[in-house]
Amino acid sequence: MSAGRLILLAGLATVTGLPIVGVSTRRAEDTEGYWRNGWRELASDADDGFLVWESRRSGSWRILRRSLAGGDVAQISPNEVGRDHFAPHLSPDGTRLVFASLPAGTNFYEPLPDGVFAQLRIMNTDGSADRELVAKARGYFEDRVAVWIDDDHLFYIDEHGATQRLTLSTMATEEITAGSDEPYGWLLNPTATHATRGWPVFSPYDAANRRVLLRKRLPGCQPYFSRDGRWGFWTSGVGGPLSRYDLETGESSPIVRAFDDRLPKVRRYVYFPMLSACQTAFAFSASPFKHDHFKSDYDVFVARVDPFTLEIEGKPQRYTFDGACDRFPDVHYSRLRLGKHRGTAPFTLALDAPAPGAHWDFGDGSAASERGTHTFTEPGRYWITAMRGDERWRGYVRVEAPSGPHPVLARLVPGPAIEVEFDRAIRLDGPSALLGGHPCGQSFALVDATTLRIELAKTLRTRTRLVVRGVRGADTAGLEVANRELEVKLEAWPFEPDGLAFVFEHGESDNLVAEPGSGQLVTFPPELSGPVHFDRRYALQIEGGIVTFPGAAENLARTLPDNGGCSVAVSIELSQHRHDARILALESANGPLLEIWQREARFFAKLWPSGSEPVELALFGDKDRMPDLTVGIGGGFAFGRVDGVTRARVEVPGDARAWRPTRLVVGDGTWHGTVHHIAVFSKARSELGSTEDQRLLDEWRDRVPPVEQLRVQGKLTAKSPVPTLEKINPYRDAISVFEYETADGPVRVKHRVMLDGVRLPIADREVGTGYDLVLEPSTAHPEIQATYVEDALEERFDLEDWFGG
Repeated sequence: MSAGRLILLAGLATVTGLPIVGVSTRRAEDTEGYWRNGWRELASDADDGFLVWESRRSGSWRILRRSLAGGDVAQISPNEVGRDHFAPHLSPDGTRLVFASLPAGTNFYEPLPDGVFAQLRIMNTDGSADRELVAKARGYFEDRVAVWIDDDHLFYIDEHGATQRLTLSTMATEEITAGSDEPYGWLLNPTATHATRGWPVFSPYDAANRRVLLRKRLPGCQPYFSRDGRWGFWTSGVGGPLSRYDLETGESSPIVRAFDDRLPKVRRYVYFPMLSACQTAFAFSASPFKHDHFKSDYDVFVARVDPFTLEIEGKPQRYTFDGACDRFPDVHYSRLRLGKHRGTAPFTLALDAPAPGAHWDFGDGSAASERGTHTFTEPGRYWITAMRGDERWRGYVRVEAPSGPHPVLARLVPGPAIEVEFDRAIRLDGPSALLGGHPCGQSFALVDATTLRIELAKTLRTRTRLVVRGVRGADTAGLEVANRELEVKLEAWPFEPDGLAFVFEHGESDNLVAEPGSGQLVTFPPELSGPVHFDRRYALQIEGGIVTFPGAAENLARTLPDNGGCSVAVSIELSQHRHDARILALESANGPLLEIWQREARFFAKLWPSGSEPVELALFGDKDRMPDLTVGIGGGFAFGRVDGVTRARVEVPGDARAWRPTRLVVGDGTWHGTVHHIAVFSKARSELGSTEDQRLLDEWRDRVPPVEQLRVQGKLTAKSPVPTLEKINPYRDAISVFEYETADGPVRVKHRVMLDGVRLPIADREVGTGYDLVLEPSTAHPEIQATYVEDALEERFDLEDWFGG
């Protein structure tokens, strides 16, 4: 698996005298005294708040605990000889936690050996009442083994890789997803709407059929879910940021930024995020810019967050100071027994008293009250408290300034027209629109309560921005729409989606297709093996590696018996190879069904029609362009097109009706080139479709801005080493920083030196040797932001940051 790529003590035992692993630089922020005021302020809003985490302080991985108010660090998992403890996760009420016990020497960063399973355990959070829940369980990749649904139910992954729903009071289980042969299973969010694995993907869960509908993989690791089912969150880059993913809109943004200035200067390399059950505290670990997840000096931080947006409020507080690796924390902050509430000013809140005689403090400076009804007149965030004697009940209120409806999505639809979706019900009040700064719209109408349709005079051919005016909220306030620009989504490629069984536009696209029969939208993410990576456009840059799309061929196979046609379209960029190399193949268990090959700057295809001899098609393209190739069979013919023009058409007696494809593969281990826009159809592709696809591809290329290139000769004067796989775990790709002396002075260059664990030739460049360099600014390459970078050179802030070869 290519991850970068894709018990019991009776009471608390204070951890003292344990050996320190590693050494931390002693600064003011490395002392507990520096943080005590922050602890007091953070703990003042907590309800007996505390955190737990896994640590290797004793030489074995154990679960530790500490109060948010400070106090001693305590070990709460037992000294179990020959076993390590991972993945602590707290129940919503904060009274229990589940964790995994594994034989020493095993962990969730690698598939468990045959016959080895995790023991899923549960105990009280003071270390008492430890017991086994499941003798044979699995985790997902890295240290997550369970999701609490509520205080009596949780999801876990059984020995067969199936997701189970466990009722603790009865120990009854219900299978939620089927098992698989893959080493890691799925964990669902508490509301059972989405699922994830250890490589970041937030996929819808199809409850009717008990399965997960795949979505594209995101860069990074350690995904998880908020308890309300609204958010996913994960580590979205190397050393940060820690990001949130809105499961309703698909939008993402940082919670903790990469190298966040709210953290101490020497502890801004962040991993292991976790959100409290009440969603008002966010825990994570940070190191002094050291990556190793097993040996580096990570320490635990906790920050207060807004439970609706997950925005950090105030400064994250550091809670561990040992030189060992303290990671995968969880935090119990506040039970919010009065709930969390949100509204627009003026906002009136009416709550029932939690106990007779309770008094209320609404947190906005108003006088204490004996009534649970209060109006907040100003926007803000408020902690509310009900009190009776020494008893306290807490809640949270977010009051926002009044605003009009917000447009959230604009898409081009047949008509031609644009449909604009808003975040709430709307009404029209003299609507108008600007498209690229110019008035547009022949007519305006509501499609439904939240969607506006704008009829256009002509089809939109280029990407542009839309501003809508004269739209108000349908509520009594009727405020006008927020003045927000939206990018209009253009026509989707391919132009004719009929029979579409698989699509890959580029690595940033959702690449969704409708599944035959169910109509559910699914995607088939690429699996990269060997020297393959995404370029700055998120196209597949293949340098002798192989890319597969698990499930894509099987999706095609479901419909082939009904029509007998099949077509494959692929857009590539020419390589300089001078020998035969296979670009793409559709294969069955018995051999190839369709192949596309390159010989120098020319192409040919091979097809194996059912019941007839193989057919070879010559496809002659313009060697100076990026060819778009379509190869297919159906209607008694095999055909091939280049750039939308038919170049070969051969009558054949057979078709694809008996094909049973099992694998779609790009590359053959020798081919070098770039691939984007792949589509597979269960029909013979029409010439019109190929021609229109060509137009859309040309538009896509025109939208990719050129990048400044620096072509120079430089002598290598210094180089960072190639990191080991152990050091960069869980990643398998790496970049190292080299320095060259050029005629214009020194330059620092980031080079790819490892792909999928394979050391690349550029890593062996010799100091003192001259090389021709083709360089581009690192800022023009967003795809490398989630790649591990080894930089052992002396800091030089005066040198520009380049990337290239």
